Amino acid sequence: QKYYELQGEIIKLIRSYDTKHTIVVTGTECASMDTLIKMKPYSDKNLIYSFHYYESALFTQQGMDYLGEGFDTFQGVPFPYDKNRMPKNVNLPKDSWLAWLWEHYPQEGTAKYIKDRIKQVKKWADKNKVNVYAFIESLSKNLKENVKKVYDDAEFKVKEAERKKKEEEEKKK
Repeated sequence: QKYYELQGEIIKLIRSYDTKHTIVVTGTECASMDTLIKMKPYSDKNLIYSFHYYESALFTQQGMDYLGEGFDTFQGVPFPYDKNRMPKNVNLPKDSWLAWLWEHYPQEGTAKYIKDRIKQVKKWADKNKVNVYAFIESLSKNLKENVKKVYDDAEFKVKEAERKKKEEEEKKK
């Protein structure tokens, strides 16, 4: 709660000098989408609400050295999840975040999961009539282009599946 109060005070301070420029605001916990969609929007209408998108972190953060737990040497996780393409003989630190991510990757490493998570943010943004921006800048350079392609492909595949389902429903009529 203190974070949001402080962020509100900073918005007011900026507005006392500048009423024209847009201000970027975010939630807590590494600017997560979960904290963003729990936020009560500020009264200022010239804001962009942002979140950092790391999901699935097992895929997006592989090779990153700042996370510890072996992420820097952890490579080869495919997207979408494919049991046959996953790294073999993985020895993960017990009760670590990395182990938790590994365990949950079959569910979270899918186009549907990503689409559903982003839909939550869109629903919050639409309900509150605010603009939202997703940052993916924390990705290792070698993954940035692949992740963008993966997310674009995920979006396409979900839309394609929805289109095919609609066509099948139309045929049944």
